Amino acid sequence: MKKAFRKSLKRQSSLGDYLKNSISNSSPSTRDTSSSSATPILWQALARKYQFNYPKDWYSIEGHWLDQIESFQEQPIDCPGRDARMNNAITRISQCNESYQLCNNLPRSFIVPKDLKDVILIDTLSTIIKNHRVPVVTYCCPIEYRRNFVIRSASSSSQQHQERVLETMSGAVKPLEVFNMNDVAPGMDSIVKAHKKLLETCRRSDDHNDNQSNNATNFLSRSGKWLNKVSRTLKLVNQITDVLLTRASVMLIDDEDREWNCVVSSLIQLILEPHRRTIEGFESLLSKEWIYLIGACSDQQAQQNRPMQLNILFNLFLDCTYQIYLQNPTEFEFSSEYLSYLYKSQNSNKTSLGILNGVPKNPAIQRGTSTKAQNIAFPNSSYRLANRLNGDLCSIDAVYFFDDGKATLLNPVYMPDKDAPILKIYDHVANIRLWSSQYIGDAASKSEAIAHNNNDDNNNINNNNLDSPESM
Repeated sequence: MKKAFRKSLKRQSSLGDYLKNSISNSSPSTRDTSSSSATPILWQALARKYQFNYPKDWYSIEGHWLDQIESFQEQPIDCPGRDARMNNAITRISQCNESYQLCNNLPRSFIVPKDLKDVILIDTLSTIIKNHRVPVVTYCCPIEYRRNFVIRSASSSSQQHQERVLETMSGAVKPLEVFNMNDVAPGMDSIVKAHKKLLETCRRSDDHNDNQSNNATNFLSRSGKWLNKVSRTLKLVNQITDVLLTRASVMLIDDEDREWNCVVSSLIQLILEPHRRTIEGFESLLSKEWIYLIGACSDQQAQQNRPMQLNILFNLFLDCTYQIYLQNPTEFEFSSEYLSYLYKSQNSNKTSLGILNGVPKNPAIQRGTSTKAQNIAFPNSSYRLANRLNGDLCSIDAVYFFDDGKATLLNPVYMPDKDAPILKIYDHVANIRLWSSQYIGDAASKSEAIAHNNNDDNNNINNNNLDSPESM
């Protein structure tokens, strides 16, 4: 049954193809994104394509690890045959929030440890945890790593209540180690300041009117604060991952379970699970951790429930993913251009960004075909493809190209090591690289936009002066 179920999980198309089809099939009224209050297109697409509402959604999207631990809910729904091995279950899918009666910031169903009954969730944990956000399981290691859980939860309103939560969870999950993000993660204020200083520094470095010698002197020190935050984040993730693989399950506690838990839980799965390093797996990870598990499931919620701090943390997560990608270039199905696309589109409600429009009308390479191009450059890699497109170096199947010849979306050197699925991350700040192609380009585009707006304002003022009676 397990093999049959895995075969039934068909590979889904990329987010770009999905958006291309949904945009082309939608009416003109539904495609109007001129309003500044419209929900960013990225979160709309992810929330609609990867839904985590019902048990069948969890089984179809998260089956790559649910099957490995032989995990089933107590009363399977729309999943025939899954009740044959119930004695092996260590988790279950709770539906105690089916009508959002438990918590309006959690999906209708979610995964919990098997021994954590609904009566405990409703009568005990939800009454002493902020916003009633009960602990949920986001990942479980395979059998060879003791099937340890990654659990995320909000904090309690008092120390006494927090101790009661930990006592309850320790009874349901043994052994269990707790990581309170308020104690181990960098402060949110320092993250915001470092991010702001990074953008200001990149904008200054792109301004040719500034003194270049002063820029060279100050650039490293000012951007180094952000690199240090990236390094500390990866170091924290490495520490938690080591506990997860060698000793115990981990419980991540965040103030409201909507900030650092998203970053840490996502990076842990990215390091441990090869499926998360594919486009399909990465997109479903974003939908689960950054949309459904923070209560931003609808378009309106996705707009209202994404404060500036969360967007900065998402930038931090993408930067950490970029560092992992640089250190393990053959383990990712997608390229850094795909990460740049996510970075640019997270705050955009326009559909004209890069991959959102799908494949160009006249791509240099179509799916499943080859080309006679002498070489193809792709981001952040030392590899060069010179008349070896179909050789042993890499497979060129299903690679999309823009007209300028640069590969996008997919990584041509994607060759995952099946014997070593867990990635090794070097978290020292000396191993962290500035994502210059993204930050400097983003700062330059913002500077151009500001300059363009200023020019428009000046032109309007001049036109008004010319049309005024006094000028006559």
